[in-house]
Amino acid sequence: MTADPHVKRAIRATEFPARLRRNQNVTRRSGGRRANGIGPRITRMARIFEGVCRKTLHKKSLRAAKKSTGCGTEMPRDDVFASHKLCGSLCTSVAPTVVTRIADIGTRVEQRYIRMTMRIALPLTLALIAAIGLTFAQVSSAAAAPGLPRIVTLPCPYSISNMALHTQGNKLLNAQNKLVVVHGVDLPSLEWTNRGDHVRRSMRAAVMQWHCQIIRIPTSVNRWFGQAPGQSHGGRVYRHIVDQLIQYAARHHVYVVLDLHWNDMDRTFADLGQHRMPDHSCVRYWRLAARRYMDYPNVFYDLYNEPHGISWITWRDGGICTGETKTTVVTYRAVGMQRLYDVVRHAGATNIVIIGGTSWAYDDFGVTHGYAIAGKNIVYDCHVYPWKPHWKHSFELAAKSVPLIFDEFGGTGKQLAFGRKVIAFAAAHHISWCSWSFHTRAWPALIKNWNYKPSTFGALIKKALTLTKGH
Repeated sequence: MTADPHVKRAIRATEFPARLRRNQNVTRRSGGRRANGIGPRITRMARIFEGVCRKTLHKKSLRAAKKSTGCGTEMPRDDVFASHKLCGSLCTSVAPTVVTRIADIGTRVEQRYIRMTMRIALPLTLALIAAIGLTFAQVSSAAAAPGLPRIVTLPCPYSISNMALHTQGNKLLNAQNKLVVVHGVDLPSLEWTNRGDHVRRSMRAAVMQWHCQIIRIPTSVNRWFGQAPGQSHGGRVYRHIVDQLIQYAARHHVYVVLDLHWNDMDRTFADLGQHRMPDHSCVRYWRLAARRYMDYPNVFYDLYNEPHGISWITWRDGGICTGETKTTVVTYRAVGMQRLYDVVRHAGATNIVIIGGTSWAYDDFGVTHGYAIAGKNIVYDCHVYPWKPHWKHSFELAAKSVPLIFDEFGGTGKQLAFGRKVIAFAAAHHISWCSWSFHTRAWPALIKNWNYKPSTFGALIKKALTLTKGH
């Protein structure tokens, strides 16, 4: 049947409800794009339903008209118009009611969906915003608080690039691939005091009077971050003292071993001391210290003092271990030597890294039997004392395959023979050493007083240092 203009006007006379017209206007304003969501989708379904109603009522009206005029007889124009008018009136009265109800249902479903979404998403969003705000506040306070540790690099004002060393096989070499063997002393007290005991004066005496070529400086994690009683400004004064010692050594072309000596097992300052293995605060320490002194090739990084009471797997990879406090035994998660080494390298430092073995840095068996640290420029540490038997045989095996250093060895006046054997062994195997300790009270002591008069064992060490002066 050909469409008639009167029929078109009759059909256009039927209008959608106001709610659907608003949705149409929204669709037009959005550039013809369909709106997303449950409500708009149900509204579109309602429009389709209305169109179906129109077509169905139109067909029914045609059939009814044909029955009244005779089968197969064409309807007159006025009857056609009346039929479409009847269809339009039905669509106007029935279909919009159904469509309106469906749209209302869609609106309620959409509102319920929105409420449910807000009930779940809003708390999560608020929690995320709060977490971001807290993190921002912490970062802002960290930047604003004076003396709080920041990852900075201490500039080196001296020309000491020729002091850079590297390892090759079991040797420690300089840039010209010449063998380097250095000797010196341990300079303790910064691990148990905030400012050290005469450390600046002792550094000068060790370099100028005792002719040390390398000096080991033990430090404390808690004091490095300013967490000890009596400290302020986040440990800035403590770190400045370490800076001064390293810069003084650099000015005189002396090597320094920065030793992480004490930690607290990730607990409190009351638990600070010498423990079995490093904890997570040691990771933070090396992240800052490695970057801080990366421009000082005269600085060696001694990752942790004397690991003990653990297996080789725990030594390398970390794990659960126990530690002793003043009142009880606690369990904590230790960080392995491989992790600490990686932290140093990720900071960008290429300095020599020193790693002590197990059994208070006495046993290096695992290093040559599958537990060596993956990396380069690594020197393994050995601590030698008279009460440790069979040290010569143990270290001789390791010295054949990896670079060694005796970071600690010492004795009393009755143990001079032992001292001579250690010095001779080190010379035969090209091993550098530091003797414990350049302090009056840290036993076994090399000096009797703060005028740096040597003890009996200290006289042996001072003589050995004088003989190797300039080598």
